[in-house]
Amino acid sequence: MADNEGPVVNLEWQRGKITAHLGVRAEAERVWQVLTAFEQMPARLSGLKKSRVLAREDSRYLVEQKSRVRVPLLNISFGVLLEIEEDKPFLHFRQKHGSFASFSGVWEVRPNSNGKGSIIYYKLNVQMRRHPASWFEKLYLGKIIRQNLEELAVWIEEEGAL
Repeated sequence: MADNEGPVVNLEWQRGKITAHLGVRAEAERVWQVLTAFEQMPARLSGLKKSRVLAREDSRYLVEQKSRVRVPLLNISFGVLLEIEEDKPFLHFRQKHGSFASFSGVWEVRPNSNGKGSIIYYKLNVQMRRHPASWFEKLYLGKIIRQNLEELAVWIEEEGAL
């Protein structure tokens, strides 16, 4: 659960799989509002430079996203065209085209067992185009994901705090 110092993101990366979870002081419906606010994400998540819905049919989306991280003397960019399916409590995503050899995963939103707030689970399976992925790319992809998750939690809690 987030505290006064901000949300705590538990993130692990092992062999092309990233798993993370975080607690937020907001009900699941608020979490869903934010997770599906694709067009608003670049204004709220500093690691995301572009996010736009190209098509939507019922609970399926086609979303283009681009991320960029700046490091001394270098810019690293990642881009994906995602097929996303909303099936509460899950939000499944899969790269249709993009920077990665493969990029797919799921968000899961569950009520916190203490009855207050929600727990958000994030699972990502990723393979870089160069195999094996360089430690440098892994480091910065992990940095973008952690930063986006922390900012996502703050955004969720801004209007949805219990």
